[in-house]
Amino acid sequence: MNIFQTIAGILGENDDVTIVVTKSAGGRLAVSTNFRNRAVTDKARDLIAPFLVSGTPEELDAEYCGIIAEPLEQSSGIQTSMANFEASKKLAQAKSQQASAAKGKAENERLAAEKKARALYEEARKLSDGKRHDEAARKLEEALKTASETDRKKIQDLLDKCKANKAPDIFGAFEDEDEETPEETGTLAEPEDEPEADTTGETETEDEEPIDIDPESFGE
Repeated sequence: MNIFQTIAGILGENDDVTIVVTKSAGGRLAVSTNFRNRAVTDKARDLIAPFLVSGTPEELDAEYCGIIAEPLEQSSGIQTSMANFEASKKLAQAKSQQASAAKGKAENERLAAEKKARALYEEARKLSDGKRHDEAARKLEEALKTASETDRKKIQDLLDKCKANKAPDIFGAFEDEDEETPEETGTLAEPEDEPEADTTGETETEDEEPIDIDPESFGE
């Protein structure tokens, strides 16, 4: 009987086999064989009853390995499936906890951002009351980036008010004045270019008619 070779072919890394042999009054032997996968923590594993076989020592020597091989393989398969299920369950729980932690972190960040937006709104409101509309508008624009849907309307309303009350750009006004045309400012227009002088050295004169002088007029 190759009992150990048979068992070795079935055992895995986390498996063990327990064999209990008892002798009856008639000289027969009762053999209880129990397979266990140590990786399984589920108490349901204990519901798998040991496999019992009895016979004379000669009968068991001849038949035990052939009889016990199939039940051990079935028990091994069941418990291996249980171990795999438990491992996958632990992995799923770990991932679920990670996802829950990530979700909780994201929620905390969202709440913190919304709280900051409300603080910026309060600062902007005080600046607006103090007529510092430009500074208030910048804080309100920053607040809109992370504000909750509930807070967005009042922030936008105050921002519109601040933009409407912003101080005029005096530098821009000066630039506009510089760009006015001469007609608008009353300045004289530049004179038109004079015709170029004749550089030939010759001047043209119109023919003059001779003056008719009466000699007798000098004696008068």
